[in-house]
Amino acid sequence: MVGKVLAAVIRRVARERAAQLHGFGRPTPIVAWVCAVAARFYPGMADNADALVSHLGASQVAQAARVLDVGCGDGIGIAFLNSLGVHASGVEIDRRAVDAARARGLDVT
Repeated sequence: MVGKVLAAVIRRVARERAAQLHGFGRPTPIVAWVCAVAARFYPGMADNADALVSHLGASQVAQAARVLDVGCGDGIGIAFLNSLGVHASGVEIDRRAVDAARARGLDVT
């Protein structure tokens, strides 16, 4: 249960950062402040969020961009991009990672 709550918080922090820095949606001031504080307690989260969206313009999301994540692992990046409105899918060679991603309803081959 704690793992699911933590994962949800991390996704929210990443989404808020994407809104603030990269124009993906509208940041919520109070949530943005809480997320900025939370990001300090999870080293690397901001870098991971930035890496996922830094090469994808917000205008592309508005145009229903499609992204292929090569080497997507269990699909956490795909899930994050989907939450921003991107149509993301992935390819992965690790069968267990593919099964985990598919169990979460992600499009992974």
